[in-house]
Amino acid sequence: MAQHVLSSAWLRQQAPQLHQRLAETLSLLQPATLPDAAALAAQVKLSGLNYEAALWRLLGGEGPEPTGLAADLKGQLLALRQRLAVLRTPAANVVLEHVEEALRQLERYQLANLFAQQQHQPLLVPLLLPSEVTRQTAWLLVHREGHRQRHDPQARWALSLILPTTALGELHVEARLQGAALATTLYVERPEVAAYLEPHLPALAAQLQALGFQARVACRLLPPAEAASAEAPGPQAPSVDCRV
Repeated sequence: MAQHVLSSAWLRQQAPQLHQRLAETLSLLQPATLPDAAALAAQVKLSGLNYEAALWRLLGGEGPEPTGLAADLKGQLLALRQRLAVLRTPAANVVLEHVEEALRQLERYQLANLFAQQQHQPLLVPLLLPSEVTRQTAWLLVHREGHRQRHDPQARWALSLILPTTALGELHVEARLQGAALATTLYVERPEVAAYLEPHLPALAAQLQALGFQARVACRLLPPAEAASAEAPGPQAPSVDCRV
């Protein structure tokens, strides 16, 4: 949807401010380089997944600032849909179809995550990775273990990052976080890849420690059954195509 909306001369002329905000948000959600922690946090904040929750807090006087909410992807898509629905010109209808589909995907993903939270299941988050050839999707699964509140500093978190196929083959990253204690394991398909990564693990641990974690890092081989089924978890769960 991005190319259809951002390349629309009609939208640039009729709603230049909305066009500019949408371009800025989509550029953040589709980075040209690997994002750091701050950029990932900004992606989640503006992705539209928490739009209603942020709106509820705003109406209750708890924030966020209205200007911050205006940058939310879902808020911008809703505003764009409202304007397009009024005009109903041929050019507007073309853009409207893509906006409607983007909103449907986003809302399906919101419902899937809401169900996962209610059932204490992991949240599945697609992350677009920059690539010289094409954008690839990595899958991040986030799960809070036990029954502590998520803001409890002693809450235990389990994170799984499934990276798409690279020169190293399939790569899974499993992490357990409790307070500042972080245990990370890299799972790879082939022994030669594990042997290649082993000498670099101390440097990775040092980088994590520099960020304030008490880090332990290890590398293991994927179990055969898991390696065989590691194509991608994406088709089994609703997802948002951030390339909208």
